[in-house]
Order: sequence, then C-alpha cells, then structure tokens
Amino acid sequence: MELAARLRELGEPRRGTDPEYLAVDTAYHALLLEASGNPMLAALQDVVAEVLSGRTTLGLMPHGPDPGALEDHEATAAAVVSGDPAGAALRAQAVVSEVLHEMGGTSSDSPLTRRPDRRVPALNDQEHDQVLSMER
Repeated sequence: MELAARLRELGEPRRGTDPEYLAVDTAYHALLLEASGNPMLAALQDVVAEVLSGRTTLGLMPHGPDPGALEDHEATAAAVVSGDPAGAALRAQAVVSEVLHEMGGTSSDSPLTRRPDRRVPALNDQEHDQVLSMER
C-alpha cells in the first residue's frame, strides 16, 4: 500500500518521469508480481522493470500519470492486501488497459481498454472461479 501511495504522491505533482517515480513504480510492480503467488508472474519482474524503464527512457511515460491509473494502482494493492483476488485482477487489468491505450496498442472499444469502474461488468461465478484458480 505504501508504494502505491507514494506513486500518487509523486504522480499528482507531475513527476511521472522522475527517476524516483520509476524506482517506486518498479518496486510496486515487483512486489505485486511476487505477491501473486504465481511463479510465472513472479518471473516477469525483470521484464516489467525493463518495460517501465523503456517507457520512461523513450518518453512514453506521462509527466502526469492519469489519476485513474493512480487510483487503480492503489485499489489493486488494497485488493491484494484484503485478499480479494478478483478485485485485484480487475484493477490490474485496468492499469494494463490504460497503458495499452496510451501507447496506441488497442482501440477504445477493445475489451482490453475497458476500465472496470466504468464499463466492465462484475465477474460472474465462472469468471470468479477462473481468477481464483489462477492464484493456485
């Protein structure tokens, strides 16, 4: 939770391209991947760190991160801490969707760019079970 809160502290005054923001963002994602309990996700820590670094180096990281993305980072962390894998998955999907949209990787109508707090319906029982099975 502290890392997500620090991202907001740095992001709101438009410090999204600062080295400290990158360091905190990288640590946040590494911790999140490790907390997933999934060895395949945990193994992506270096890849995610490189993507974050590359986005910053190439000028693809916004100076002022989207307030919704900052909220989603905090909500993902809160869901993980409270033991809500479905909520964490939805909010993490929103973060990925925002990045894809920013980078022009998907259209605004794609399911990948739908933010859960705006357009994605709640999980049905089968989808919820699928999310839980990914935790194992």
